Amino acid sequence: MVCQHDNVIWFINMGPNGEKQYFMLAMMQKLLGELPESFTMGFFYDVICTMHHEMECWQLLLKCLPWLKFATLVFHAYGHQWPCQLSYHPYKNLEFGCTDGEGCEREWNLLNGIIPTC
Repeated sequence: MVCQHDNVIWFINMGPNGEKQYFMLAMMQKLLGELPESFTMGFFYDVICTMHHEMECWQLLLKCLPWLKFATLVFHAYGHQWPCQLSYHPYKNLEFGCTDGEGCEREWNLLNGIIPTC
């Protein structure tokens, strides 16, 4: 997880299972526990549209949803349907400014030679 300026907040060991949505939920919950209540935060994720919908359906972090903003990563946005792009593309939502959400991807690219992958 990185902040808006691409500085690392936390690393998480995903192990052999790979990237799963519950890792994102766990990091969101951890971050929400560290910051003041009602602190507006924006989260990028490649399939945030699905995750946001599931959070509402399963009532996950429900009390926090009013002050959470969601966007898909710019690189992944164009693979989504047009209605999803309108709702979650960061350049179509004023809250995100010029942030592209690719900070984790850039960080991983820098660490790729250090951390072995399967």
